[in-house]
Amino acid sequence: MSEKKSLPERLKKNLTKRAMKYLSTPEGMKKFQQLLESKKRADRFLGAIYGLAGLPNLADKQQVEWAVDRQAKRLRDLSGQVEKVENLLKRLEGLLDEAPAKAPVPAPEPVVAPPPPPPVVEAPVVEAPVVERPVVKKPIDKPRVAKAPAKPKPAAKVPEKKAVAPKKTAKKAAPAKPKPKPAKRPKPLGAVPQKTLLSGSKSLLDLNFKKKK
Repeated sequence: MSEKKSLPERLKKNLTKRAMKYLSTPEGMKKFQQLLESKKRADRFLGAIYGLAGLPNLADKQQVEWAVDRQAKRLRDLSGQVEKVENLLKRLEGLLDEAPAKAPVPAPEPVVAPPPPPPVVEAPVVEAPVVERPVVKKPIDKPRVAKAPAKPKPAAKVPEKKAVAPKKTAKKAAPAKPKPKPAKRPKPLGAVPQKTLLSGSKSLLDLNFKKKK
């Protein structure tokens, strides 16, 4: 047992010696100072967080004791409130046991819902038959062959105009002289008007009468 205990003690001594030698060097001192500064920063950061959360800083023992006392008082107050609630529940249970048992109220009859109306069947929609129109293929245009140029037609002969003799103008006839009107012959004496005479008769005094045609 003494040998087993001596091994960790020896290791501790060797480690402490090496640590002291390392810290005595300037590099060891710089690293040790950096560790102390980082610890201070961490403590400040944790203190700020505890202050925001309303918790005491663990580094300050007085604040920790005050926080513990406050929590103990809150727990005592809560335990008293729980006891009061338990007493009230017990009183309620006793009152329920002393109350007379009431006759059970019959449950209301279930209301039968009316049957749903029959579904409306829609008439099937008959689609008109699609008539396929025959596809008329257009005739393929044959390649047009260039026609040979038409031969020039011979120039038409212009007929020579014949000399036309001047027409003789007919002399206008002299205007006819008006014929003198015959003088009226005087009526013979003793002439009787034709209305009073017999038909086809003339005056006896008129010797120059004409025969009937």
